[in-house]
Amino acid sequence: MSTETGLAPNSPKIVSMLSNPSRLLPYIRGNELAILGFMLLAILLFLAIFGPSLAPFDPLKLNFKEKLQPPSQEHWFGTDEAGRDIFSRVIYGTRISFRVAIIVVTMASGIGVTVGTIAGFYGGRVDDIIMRITDIFMAFPGLILAMALSAAVGASVEAAIFAISFVWWVVYARLARGQVLAAREEVYVQAARSIGVTNWRIITRHILPNIFPVLLVRMTIDSGYAILFTASLGFIGLGAQEPTPEWGRMVATGRNYILGRAYYSTFPGLAIFITVLAFTWVGDALRDWLDPRLRGSR
Repeated sequence: MSTETGLAPNSPKIVSMLSNPSRLLPYIRGNELAILGFMLLAILLFLAIFGPSLAPFDPLKLNFKEKLQPPSQEHWFGTDEAGRDIFSRVIYGTRISFRVAIIVVTMASGIGVTVGTIAGFYGGRVDDIIMRITDIFMAFPGLILAMALSAAVGASVEAAIFAISFVWWVVYARLARGQVLAAREEVYVQAARSIGVTNWRIITRHILPNIFPVLLVRMTIDSGYAILFTASLGFIGLGAQEPTPEWGRMVATGRNYILGRAYYSTFPGLAIFITVLAFTWVGDALRDWLDPRLRGSR
């Protein structure tokens, strides 16, 4: 049973596992998709960090003499309508996509978890007011609301990040609320209340550590969807603008040459597909790893 000076029952186990990633190996061994997902994510993260040093060409440099060249030994993915190397632009796009994923998930989860935790823990009128606000947001299709916000703020990567974060916080609010409602009735929370532990300490030391695994899985999977949403806004002209090497914007421009230069849209499109898939597979692996019921079934 937890006391004021200790963490909730599952917390030491979770902290131990997260501080030692090698403990994940027994749960992904034999799970080829999980292994592949972690490998792809590691490669993409490497490209995002060291992309500028690895890209063979400047992604913004114009060279009209070599425009719309097919894939070759010099230009692996070919060139675009301005003679820019598509391979270099896809690599630079990796950094943009990871930045988007990190900022969107951090902002959305930070706001949503805070609001949802307050609603679930205190209940009553506070819960009613917060949930009615989230219901209003969820009444609108997420992508359409993000499009409207992005258009109102001004089409750019930053506008897309703001729009998606503003739309997604309600998802985390509802998830956190549901988890907190269940956790606040647990024995360790009641025991903490009985010895006079403050609400703030109960939330931060007992409840949040126990609902963290569920949030982590959701954040991992949503990282891929954040990239997909951003690419969607870029595709319709409400996200990144030229000459920013963002994948969605590249696919949108490449569709003008799809009949004769299919490679233009194909390679950035594959980058989006692989990245979203990798985050999804890693999220599934984390769910199997952090869920005690699923760990016991392996």
